[in-house]
Amino acid sequence: MAEFLSAWEQGDLDGLVALLHRRSSLTIDSDSAMSATTPTDGAPAVAVALIELRDAYPGSKLALAEINTTPGVVIRIERRVVGVVVVMARGRKVRQMWAIVNPEKLAHWNRA
Repeated sequence: MAEFLSAWEQGDLDGLVALLHRRSSLTIDSDSAMSATTPTDGAPAVAVALIELRDAYPGSKLALAEINTTPGVVIRIERRVVGVVVVMARGRKVRQMWAIVNPEKLAHWNRA
């Protein structure tokens, strides 16, 4: 997961593609701020979508986390959580991801 996080943070498209299963998918649960509402499929498209997701939140930081007992990534701007991404891998390859960037669904992550 650390290698995946590093590639994502650095915007390393080739590095992400290498760490994604060729049939990987990313589903983004969002509000109207994000355009993706259906899964993005295939390593190249998922890698681009991950970088776009990161770039949608300028100044954000990514951190490894456990999300509902599953490995994942938390996206923060300062101390505010703006996204959580559940990451499911098979071996060394990331197979599926579910990103939640809907502020209403993240409210419990931001309670003081």
